[in-house]
Amino acid sequence: MTKINKKTDFAFRKKIYLLGQDEEGTNYWMEEPTWDCGWYWSWGYVETYTNNRSPSNSRDINSHQHFDGLFLEGDYGRYKKFFKKSTLTEQEQWRLLELMRTGYTLKRAAGLFEKGSSWVASNDCYDVIKDQTLYEDIVKVKMPAVISAVCNLLGGDTKPEQFQQMVEIKD
Repeated sequence: MTKINKKTDFAFRKKIYLLGQDEEGTNYWMEEPTWDCGWYWSWGYVETYTNNRSPSNSRDINSHQHFDGLFLEGDYGRYKKFFKKSTLTEQEQWRLLELMRTGYTLKRAAGLFEKGSSWVASNDCYDVIKDQTLYEDIVKVKMPAVISAVCNLLGGDTKPEQFQQMVEIKD
């Protein structure tokens, strides 16, 4: 795999980070996470754009996929096989996979503690599982730390506080 320079851009008012390029020369970008609907982090969106080289000049999104479906289900080596060119060294790729898996795990845990169930049916342990303090610690402290680490690994210059300030929990 060939190493290419890290690059950030903006597309549709969102900061994006270049992950790499596939065999056809298509650039794949990851959106910087956002705090949405007053209760969760939008996380791990991988996109391609109509203007492949300059997403800020794109008229539309060509593809919208989820990082976990692309790279975390099954063989972790899929990331290395997917990209012909990457902005990350092999060691950085493993760090990214670890951080992304951690972020998805935290996101699921936050939902469990916030709702007190997995949303399949009523949960007999609701009173024990629902924990607003754990939920808020995950979304206000732990996720912002992971998000910042991912953004910085991909070429950003962020601090966890930048993401902590986004969190406003709706009642």
